Amino acid sequence: MTKQLGRRRFARFPSALPETARAAQFRPMTLHGTVCNVGAGGVMAEFLAQIVAGSSLRFVIQTGSGTLQKEGTVVWTALREGQVRHGIAFRNPEDPRFASDLSRATPSPTRSGPPP
Repeated sequence: MTKQLGRRRFARFPSALPETARAAQFRPMTLHGTVCNVGAGGVMAEFLAQIVAGSSLRFVIQTGSGTLQKEGTVVWTALREGQVRHGIAFRNPEDPRFASDLSRATPSPTRSGPPP
């Protein structure tokens, strides 16, 4: 999530996609989390553990159409309601359509019970 003169360089789109990540600080563990929003420049993901800013990591995002493997760098972290949010910048920005397409790949919440 790169900023330029107080403005974001890339649009962000909400998502709720499962993610697994591997970072050197937690080897050999795999961290499980959720991608909460996505942009062409990176993602904001929540994990229970804090990955140190500046760390490189490899992560896999589970989409409705399969898995997406990415590499990035943690550029910021923030604690929120028992989760640690992480701004993760991709090594190379994606095409702007990437973020909107990935956001649409977020599975719809499952409904239980009869329809209204």
